[in-house]
Amino acid sequence: MAALLSPGQAATSQSSPPKTMVSFSATEKIEMLKADIQKYISDAEQLTKEIAGHDSDIAAWSGDKTAASKVRVMEKNDYDAMHKDYSESVDALQRAIAVLKKQAYDRKQASSLAQVSALKSLTLIPPEAKKALDLFLMQSSEEPADEGLAVSVILHKLSY
Repeated sequence: MAALLSPGQAATSQSSPPKTMVSFSATEKIEMLKADIQKYISDAEQLTKEIAGHDSDIAAWSGDKTAASKVRVMEKNDYDAMHKDYSESVDALQRAIAVLKKQAYDRKQASSLAQVSALKSLTLIPPEAKKALDLFLMQSSEEPADEGLAVSVILHKLSY
């Protein structure tokens, strides 16, 4: 048979497979490619659903972040106001303590008690009240005044 074919024909017939095999192979490749396309379409649909889920998560988290930021701003404003109030109160207490420390000495009570003793001479005051005033005046002149006690109590409270 080789003698009947020309040399160009013999090379062609020996190097190429029969046409039925080539057709089968191309059909097989087409089917495989169609299957791959279907798989990729299915994967793309699945990934699209997952992306949509992630987008909704991101949107929810962004809303949570915005709400948390607003709450944080309100809490910071509350804290700043409270801190200012406390700072002013502590400053006022420190100034008051300084004033009390300067005034922590024994004072003579005679002038203020003289006004109370002058009440005894009034006729409007009943005799029982005059006796109570006498007892008070005797008691206050006998007992020393302890004005430093108030300052020490305040200092003790602040040390905690």
